[in-house]
Amino acid sequence: MRMTRTMMLEVRRQITSGPAWAKGLSERLVVIRHACATLDPGVTLIGLQAPILIGGAVIVEQIL
Repeated sequence: MRMTRTMMLEVRRQITSGPAWAKGLSERLVVIRHACATLDPGVTLIGLQAPILIGGAVIVEQIL
């Protein structure tokens, strides 16, 4: 969550979202269109951690 929040704030400060606000788009549309690209690292981390967690749960269930 911390990484996603940091990336979201970083994208909001970048120059690429400035023209969208200059066009008159609402903040919601700017966030949806530009800042949703920040979700990629979070999805990657979840994808890498999920098999480890599931594998660990299977091993614990087998032992107990």
